[in-house]
Amino acid sequence: MEPAAAGSAAALGGFLQMGAGFVSTLVVATLVQTSFLQVGTVMLVCTSLSLLAFVVLVRGRKSPELARDTA
Repeated sequence: MEPAAAGSAAALGGFLQMGAGFVSTLVVATLVQTSFLQVGTVMLVCTSLSLLAFVVLVRGRKSPELARDTA
């Protein structure tokens, strides 16, 4: 893997993380502040989306070591 590609991937990951934090902050700020339930709900939704992204993007791939062993 090229070092420039790793740096670009890290920058993209940081950008997406900061963007998600910005969006979730806006969502919490627009809700009526009566309890901490709104914050907990936003945290639960973000955690669920992270788990879904992990399952779809990471668990769906086969590792190169497994592909070599089965061939």
